[in-house]
Amino acid sequence: MSTKETLIHVLALINFLALASAQLTDLLAIECPFPEGQDVLSEEECARYSACQWTEGRCHMVDASEGSYLVTGKPILTERGFKVDLVKANDQITMFGGDVEKLVFEVIHHEEYHLQIKIYDADHARYEVPVPVNLPEAPDITRLYSVAVSEEGQPLEFSVSRKSNGNLLFKSFGALTFEDQFLQVHTTLPSTYLYGFGENTQQSFRRSFEPRTTFPIFARDQPIGTEEMNVYGHYPYYMVMEDDEGNSHSVLLFNSNAMEYSTYLLDDGSPAMTLRTIGGILDFHVFLGPYPEDLVHQYTGLVGNPMNPPYWALGFQLSRWGYNSTNGVRETRERMRAMGIPQDVQTLDIDYMDKRKDFTYDPEAWADLPELIQELHNDNLKVTLILDPALVIDFDNYQPSSRGKASDVFIKWGDESLVPSDQEPGCEDYVVGYVWPEEKTVFPDFLKPETHVWWQNELKEFHDVLPFDAIWIDMNEPSNFGTNLQQPWNWPSGKDPWSLKCPNNTLDLPPYPTKMVRVGDNQSKMISDHTLCMSAKQTDGDKTYSHYDVHSLYGWSETVATYNALQQIHPEVRPVVLSRSTFPGSGQYAIHWLGDNAADWDHMHMSIIGMLDFNMFGLPLVGADICGFFNEPDMEMCARWMQLGAFYPFSRNHNTLGARDQDPAVWPEVGAISRDVLNLRYKYLPYLYTLFHKAHNHGGSVVRPLLNVYPSDVTARDVDDQFMWGTKLMVAPVVQQGAKSRDVYFPQDGEVSATEGTNEYEQDSSAHMDGGASATRRTPTSMSRTPRLTWMAGLSATEGTNEYEQDSSAHMDGGGLQRPKEPTSMSRTPRLTRMAGASATEGTNEYEQDSSAHKDGGASATEGTNEYEQDSSAHKDGGASATEGTNEYEQDSSAHMDGGGFSDRRNQRTVRCHSASISFDDRCSLTSHCLDKATRRDPRRSGKMSFRGAVKVALVAALCTVAVTGQEAVQAIECPFPEGQDVASETECAKYSACEWTDGKCHMTSNEKGGYKVVGDPIDTGRGFKVNLQKADPTVTMFGDDISNLVLEVIYHENYHVQIKISDADSYRYEVPVPLSLPEDPETDPLYTVEVTGEPLSLNVKRRSNGNLLFQTVGPLTYENQFLQFTTSLASTYLYGFGENTHMSFRHVFDPRTSFPIFARDQAIRTEEMNVYGHHPYYMVMEDDEGNSHSVLLFNSNAMEYSTFLLDDGSPALTMRTTGGIIDLHFFLGPYPEDLTVQYANMVGNPTFPPYWALGFQLSRWGYNSTEAVRETRERMRAVGIPQDVQHFDIDYMDSRRDFTYDQGRWADLPDLIRELHTENMRVSLILDPAIPNEFESTTYLTPARGKASDVFIKWSDKAYIPPDQMECCGDYMVGNVWPDSGTVFPDFLKQETHDWWQNELHLFYEVLGYDALWIDMNEPANFNTNMGNGFLSCPENNLDSPPYPTMMVRVGDSESKRISDHTICMSGNQTDGTYVHYDVHSLYGWSESEATFKALEALFVKKRPVILSRSTFPGSGKYAFHWLGDNSAEWDHMQMSIIGMLDFNMFGIPMVGADICGFNKEPSMEMCARWMELGAFYPFSRNHNTIGAAAQDPAAWPEVAEISRDILLLRYKYLPYLYALFHRAHMHGHSVVRPLLNVFPTDLTGRDIDDQFMWGDNLMIAPVMKEGATARDVYFPEALWYDLITGTLAATGPVTQTVEAPLEVIPVYVRGGSILPWQEPALTTHESRANPFGLTVALDANGNAEGEIFWDDGEEEHVMSEAYMSFLTFEGNELSSQIMHGHAAVKGLNLEKISFYGYPSNPTDISINGTSIASTDWTFDSEFSVLEVLVIIPLDEEYVLKITN
Repeated sequence: MSTKETLIHVLALINFLALASAQLTDLLAIECPFPEGQDVLSEEECARYSACQWTEGRCHMVDASEGSYLVTGKPILTERGFKVDLVKANDQITMFGGDVEKLVFEVIHHEEYHLQIKIYDADHARYEVPVPVNLPEAPDITRLYSVAVSEEGQPLEFSVSRKSNGNLLFKSFGALTFEDQFLQVHTTLPSTYLYGFGENTQQSFRRSFEPRTTFPIFARDQPIGTEEMNVYGHYPYYMVMEDDEGNSHSVLLFNSNAMEYSTYLLDDGSPAMTLRTIGGILDFHVFLGPYPEDLVHQYTGLVGNPMNPPYWALGFQLSRWGYNSTNGVRETRERMRAMGIPQDVQTLDIDYMDKRKDFTYDPEAWADLPELIQELHNDNLKVTLILDPALVIDFDNYQPSSRGKASDVFIKWGDESLVPSDQEPGCEDYVVGYVWPEEKTVFPDFLKPETHVWWQNELKEFHDVLPFDAIWIDMNEPSNFGTNLQQPWNWPSGKDPWSLKCPNNTLDLPPYPTKMVRVGDNQSKMISDHTLCMSAKQTDGDKTYSHYDVHSLYGWSETVATYNALQQIHPEVRPVVLSRSTFPGSGQYAIHWLGDNAADWDHMHMSIIGMLDFNMFGLPLVGADICGFFNEPDMEMCARWMQLGAFYPFSRNHNTLGARDQDPAVWPEVGAISRDVLNLRYKYLPYLYTLFHKAHNHGGSVVRPLLNVYPSDVTARDVDDQFMWGTKLMVAPVVQQGAKSRDVYFPQDGEVSATEGTNEYEQDSSAHMDGGASATRRTPTSMSRTPRLTWMAGLSATEGTNEYEQDSSAHMDGGGLQRPKEPTSMSRTPRLTRMAGASATEGTNEYEQDSSAHKDGGASATEGTNEYEQDSSAHKDGGASATEGTNEYEQDSSAHMDGGGFSDRRNQRTVRCHSASISFDDRCSLTSHCLDKATRRDPRRSGKMSFRGAVKVALVAALCTVAVTGQEAVQAIECPFPEGQDVASETECAKYSACEWTDGKCHMTSNEKGGYKVVGDPIDTGRGFKVNLQKADPTVTMFGDDISNLVLEVIYHENYHVQIKISDADSYRYEVPVPLSLPEDPETDPLYTVEVTGEPLSLNVKRRSNGNLLFQTVGPLTYENQFLQFTTSLASTYLYGFGENTHMSFRHVFDPRTSFPIFARDQAIRTEEMNVYGHHPYYMVMEDDEGNSHSVLLFNSNAMEYSTFLLDDGSPALTMRTTGGIIDLHFFLGPYPEDLTVQYANMVGNPTFPPYWALGFQLSRWGYNSTEAVRETRERMRAVGIPQDVQHFDIDYMDSRRDFTYDQGRWADLPDLIRELHTENMRVSLILDPAIPNEFESTTYLTPARGKASDVFIKWSDKAYIPPDQMECCGDYMVGNVWPDSGTVFPDFLKQETHDWWQNELHLFYEVLGYDALWIDMNEPANFNTNMGNGFLSCPENNLDSPPYPTMMVRVGDSESKRISDHTICMSGNQTDGTYVHYDVHSLYGWSESEATFKALEALFVKKRPVILSRSTFPGSGKYAFHWLGDNSAEWDHMQMSIIGMLDFNMFGIPMVGADICGFNKEPSMEMCARWMELGAFYPFSRNHNTIGAAAQDPAAWPEVAEISRDILLLRYKYLPYLYALFHRAHMHGHSVVRPLLNVFPTDLTGRDIDDQFMWGDNLMIAPVMKEGATARDVYFPEALWYDLITGTLAATGPVTQTVEAPLEVIPVYVRGGSILPWQEPALTTHESRANPFGLTVALDANGNAEGEIFWDDGEEEHVMSEAYMSFLTFEGNELSSQIMHGHAAVKGLNLEKISFYGYPSNPTDISINGTSIASTDWTFDSEFSVLEVLVIIPLDEEYVLKITN
């Protein structure tokens, strides 16, 4: 057969599903299966499982796109079908762990009605059920079904549909879970007409969906109850009736492990089911009927048709446990004979045995048992003897056990270490338990061939003694008493307590033991309760199995052994074996009774359900213990039950020890009723026998529900208190106490009572219903009458041409059952295959994907368009980007601005004076006398003079221009109590002279009393001026130690930058030693004016262009030694910035009043208002609707706080407090937000330029614990194709958590691992903490000693502070405790000696472990348990460690000691040999370590760009370090906060920033991690990291998350050229990389409040979904054209807010019209991707234009601009042109190969490159989406013009 013919041949085999992820409403219905059950449901419990998600009070499984498996590759044809490979999407998502990484999904075709679907481990053989099944040699060609599977790259979903009508039989949804011990699949169902499953206790034949119902399945010794529980057998087989026509299908999950199923309704009311099993594989057999009885035929054809019972086995059988002697049997037999009650079989329970031991009989009470058996045989009765599998361990005296031991037939422990220490001598490694005998027992392994031989021999010898006719094998789940308890319930008195106790392992204590441990009589709450330990081993000779896997096969295997033995004993007779425990296929060998029921009316009804179930299961010879095993029935119950039981196929009365007799002859009334109804049974045994003949020869049921016979009768589907024998006899027993009548439902056909008329076979035509209608009749009954029986005269749904029923009349006399052939699927299926209702996917090649699927919203995130767009759209519409004008390549950007562009510089007045004299007049107004025409009056400043001094003076100053603030404003300035505002009271307020109590508020006193006043004239400084200030009233103080004389100095820098310092006039105070980049001379065209009043002091800063008031002091300035405070009004409430602290919105809140501390602190992220790792007292205010903005840095490193609030007139205000240093304010005037970022970064230092590889995805965790774990994680990542460039190692790699070491045990091969990663083109980042163990005397760990020799560690500032117990070797070093086991000392990175020592240590370390980057953590610096006693660092009481106002930080977060030194070292530490105290420079620690590390790596990696990741930062840290946002948690709020943090740090000049994706603390749900990976793919620093002890959350941990992560990271990698260009701009010019919308659209007021969207540069907008369960979100589109990045469709024309669909696998990303974004084909590392071809996404604006750029260099060497490639791209007038500035050599060998135009209006007629037309086949145009895609090959080092002609 040719390839083409082969593909055509398989058209009917495979269809691809274009499947969307499950709707959230569907996901909500998939409960997470807690091992403890849903009673423990809580959000906290839910969070324990990464595969679970909490939504709307429900804990549900995560979406398939995160938690399932992905289809990889194309389907592979097999001889009988096809298979596809699956890979776990994300190994981070797991329910219980042990996920199988790779699976195979295989479809196997059998008969036209029979399909098999297997899902199994691709790499390792897993347990599969060893029960043989009957399969055809070759598959049928015609089929009743079609199969659809999801396409390549999608999460696995599959469906089976009926071809004739399209009925969807099985449609998986949600996540497939396939862990080592937890497998789970979900499917929707075509209807709620669900039947089957067992063996468990059901209250109705039809399964319930509402409320949600869950039943376990696992063979178990459990008496019958009404609770939802598992009992003796194991049947994961069900049937569904699909429609009103009766079409039905059934499914067998061929798996023998413990399992459960749940039925429930989805939120739309449609039915669904979840199947869970805890081992093996998923092996589904689907049967298509089309009718219920057909399904029984088809199912039994697979598992084996039922045994054909001997005729006598259909007679009535009698039994009891408690005859106690042969005489007890004889007396019962006489009663029965006397009443004339038919009986064929006498069954004997364990009381016949000698001490309840198999193969014995009691030599006393049962001494004449052989004679009794002979008597019974003489009466033509048969004898059944019970045998239990457990044999006593008396190997010396009890021959069956002795012979068994000799043949080694008993179940053993799988591991000798599991053998109990108290194992009885001689028991070797056998599993020893206790059941009925008074001795311990062992258990035959019936899977072993040797056991069969031994068992046959024992039975034969036993038969020679007691010639039984049948064997009843009981307790064969197998049962064991008292497992895991102190002792069995029947343990002999006087013996020491003992029981079989199962070991603690994953088999006996699986992670999910199913519901069965919570229901029934499970006392130990273990899976092994009532049975053997799961860690026992069994074998069939070829394979060894854990009992965990084959437990439920025990009854089946014993049945096979017993059946085969009886065949040998009675070679000419059909064996009869009655088994309690069964499995699919048991019906070939055994009869079944429904177990230990009770004399209960409910149990009577339930017996009908059980009988119907087992006829479905292929065990038609079934019945319950008539009159109940437990309890004692009354006469009525037993009479009614005998009536019902007479129609059980297996009809036996049986009860328990100690109960009174209940044989039907006990009561005269019951005796008479029983005689009559049993005579009726016996009369119609030929019919019953015929039914069994058919079942045996052809499969099928004997007892049937009405729905089997009348499948189109919808009413009949709910009837389970009536049943049919075959198709002709309906039985309607009375199962309600006291009832004298009952409702009987008569389906549509005629009926006549079988007891009426003259001939039981005569049909009474008058019994037909009028009009053929069905009816419900009230049928009278009485105790003297039989239950209502009727013959059905009409054709049943199975009648017609059934080949299996053609010979039925041969077994019957008369003509009553002569009927036409019954049609079944065997005759219908050929016609069905020709019906027109074909699958929608038929007719096309299953390997041909429908490209149109990629054109709607469900397209793959990696298809079609570029994700990363250049920052080229600065020249756009009215809300122009503020990034223009600062790029060296943008020469005249202001020419492109309109509306909201830069301020028109023609309106900025420049006043130039060669000299000036400045003085105050009496009215405190400024007089300026310029020597030439320098003086100009600002028309916006009524009566106020601007002035210029000499040429070198930079800016305008004016004094005495602000009115005194009113008292009402002062009342809004709270007094700052050290204890917080909770202590506010008039009494407390009175303690502070700077405070006043007014109207219930304690506020600062007036400026006149509490502030400062100007004294003397202003002094020209050459760069500005300064004025002297004096405390207005020295008696007014807050905490004392006020500075009496101050200097306020105004210093001019750039036109946009002015500095205002307020310092001590008389004494030096600490100033921040971090260097700033300031111009040598001030610029002369300022954007601002500064105004000062004299008495009391007031300070204003205004924008000259429009008079906007940027800063206006309110109330008094407080300037004490350790408490400095000022308040300013603000131009608006559009306030942003400040950090590092936890705020819930990017824009700050004013109402209610909000306060935040700022001080570097080791504090995990929370939603509380608190300080965390860094120190950034920098804020921005947007002043007006035009977008004018300014920013302010308070350049101070002391502990501080700020408060935002509204003054009484509603205007916004800000109070800033710091506890030391000076007030040093830097103002930047923009005028737009992005300008401010540039201006601020230019001062503190432009950001470091990351190497290209650092932009790749990075992976980390604390808790790998070994190199192998890293390798396993890496393999997971590689297996699912998730890109990764950097592998981080947390402190667990270290030896005892000491820097510059690695663990020589679990991490011994770390150097090899690093080399392996390097070989894979990955980079390695190692963590280092600053704290060094104080092991100065160590001869093997020399780092501390070398540090001590260089005197690099922080010291106490006063030797009096040295703790008395300080070790002598530590001298005056401050000793704390961090991660190492010993005490630690802290390097002083402000010292040059420390830099030298650190560089040396890093170089030595690099020689051992060749790292590529360093991660410096804990550098606030962190210290553990400070001030908590118990030998930990305790800080002395002094004004540094206990300042008068420690700020609010001591009251928030995890501050246990409530001191400023909490979580860190003491403030009284000494740095740089006394130059600084730690109190002042604490927050510089991270900055100083970053600087030292950067310089060390510069020296180590010559000409390479250092990569440093620092937790603690300060203004200027961005020059040296990246930053991650610290120890967040797996919380949705933290995800949202990460965007705020990212926007903040881009403001702060540290654009290489991101959060720990999926959360560091706690464990995320699958949904959360998927959504976070989507967001994190757009973090500049993109790293997934979590904590020790938490479940793995790398993106490969969950299948769904893996798929999502792979796609979104490939999207990231694709657009890394755009991101890299943004970082180049940031490094060269100080720009941000990630931007809030307000940076790009500063005049858009709506955009100012948006902090759940963000931009990459100016042109790519990301709108992540961060609400649990959300599948859509509102997206705000500012004024521009916005295109969907994936499809290229025009998503919106802004400004507009739209709701966009965002299912779990989608993150909305949009490209702004007017931009050109470069991209490359992605790969798994940047090393590979950088070699791939380039492409462009050209998104057209409303005028059809666009522009962009490509920047490229070698990716990691020091940046040399002239060597780097830079080209500018412009699309205008239908021409795309490139202009290369320089760097041709940098792109040699790289080509541009694809260009996508978004928003292109029509299909071109011609496209040319540099004048040469390209072939029309090289472009495609999508008219629906207006996307033009052009294939080209253009070397990047060549300029080109691509022209499009329409």
